[in-house]
Amino acid sequence: MALAATLRERGLVTVFDDEAFAVTAVAAAPVTGPAADRILAGLDAARAEEQDLLLRTFLAWVADDGHVAQTAGKLSCHANPIRRLLRRFESYTGKSLAKPRDLAELCLAVEVRIRLTPGTDRRSPPVVPGTVDRLTG
Repeated sequence: MALAATLRERGLVTVFDDEAFAVTAVAAAPVTGPAADRILAGLDAARAEEQDLLLRTFLAWVADDGHVAQTAGKLSCHANPIRRLLRRFESYTGKSLAKPRDLAELCLAVEVRIRLTPGTDRRSPPVVPGTVDRLTG
């Protein structure tokens, strides 16, 4: 048990606990990888900075259970830029955040991309203050 804790602390072991999307992402990588690429293909057309902001905004919004005002507060901006970013995310992906199946596909695809892309931090670090307004203004 002490060894497992040490390995976990060093980042050598990943514990998924109840993260169903994470387990699915890595357990079925030969299938989920190409599926995620297909689902997020439109997003790849965005500039790197915009793509990063859209993904971080989406992850923050999902973490806040879809509460735009709460997400805006965490990202230090008004709710309207968050709404614009989420609409842009929908536009790039061709998926609707209001449709449960689309939302589930997007959540899984983003989880797959985060888990299977080397060097990607699976946490969503805060967006630099002013970035949201600058890119959506």
